[in-house]
Amino acid sequence: MMSIIILIPGFFAAYIAWTQSPHKAFINVFVPVLLFLPTYYSWSVPGLPDPNFQLATISPIVAVWVIRGTPGWRFSFTDFLVLGYAFSIVYSEFLSPPGAPHFQNFVANMIGATIFPYILAKSLIEPAGLREEFAKIFVIVLLFVTVLMLHQSLTGSLTIWQRLLGRFFSGQGWQWSTQYRWGLARAAGPYGHAILAGIVMVVGYRLQRWLEWSNAWPKRLRRLPIPWLPLPIPWLPLSTPKFFTLVLFVGALITLVRGPLSAAVIAAIVLLIGRSKKRWLMVWILVAFLIFVGIPTVSWFVSYASVDPSETETKSHQTVTYRWQLLVNYIEVG
Repeated sequence: MMSIIILIPGFFAAYIAWTQSPHKAFINVFVPVLLFLPTYYSWSVPGLPDPNFQLATISPIVAVWVIRGTPGWRFSFTDFLVLGYAFSIVYSEFLSPPGAPHFQNFVANMIGATIFPYILAKSLIEPAGLREEFAKIFVIVLLFVTVLMLHQSLTGSLTIWQRLLGRFFSGQGWQWSTQYRWGLARAAGPYGHAILAGIVMVVGYRLQRWLEWSNAWPKRLRRLPIPWLPLPIPWLPLSTPKFFTLVLFVGALITLVRGPLSAAVIAAIVLLIGRSKKRWLMVWILVAFLIFVGIPTVSWFVSYASVDPSETETKSHQTVTYRWQLLVNYIEVG
């Protein structure tokens, strides 16, 4: 019964949405809940989908948004893509149902994690000119997440979220133990797995770089611009934007994820080419790099991954070979 605390941010979101606006509730309540509270905790409701923090928070915002006449909503082709993506996943789950309770929870979470956030972000952020405010809240929440993630990275123990919230959700969330790579603990934060944490932190880092380039932050920020938590910022040896960038870079790095960090490096190269005055020179340098370094690297990776998993000596190598076999098998099936 203690898991009913799931509803607390939902009541707060409903209050802000009704007394102020769905815009404020989405940015100042839902985004922090989405990024800060785990999705693997839920409140068991007999006969109904079991809501998690995110679903309980966004549902009243959507309700108030509909009551207010769906401000900002405009139909577009992207709606087909997002709804088609959600439908394909739900239909795939339906074809091999593990049971009605699981399926209804799956559908509810898909609506709360994909469709509702997409609709509200599309309707409430860009049409209202809240792009920078949204990005700032995103970055600020991830600053707190990074600081707390350092505990898991340094100690290798359970996350702070598990220690604080686990007592309210009997039997939930304890399966997410700390993983290791190269002898170091991989920080997962409130996201359950280090890969997802790495993706979130890389996105936050890139948003922060955009804010930095746009001069959206003052060089010396005295207080965090959070309406419900205006914490003072102590003196820093770096400017505020550079300090935020450094913290989020560390947050992405301590997840020790190869895929998201590799993708981030590639994205950084693309941005570097786009912002360079000698764009064509950079393009030819990249082409030469791909020919003389990329092709040998791909050849080495294929030979490294194309072995039997039972012949591998390390857990990391076993994971690579297993995923390579999945890829080959799915290509053959397709």
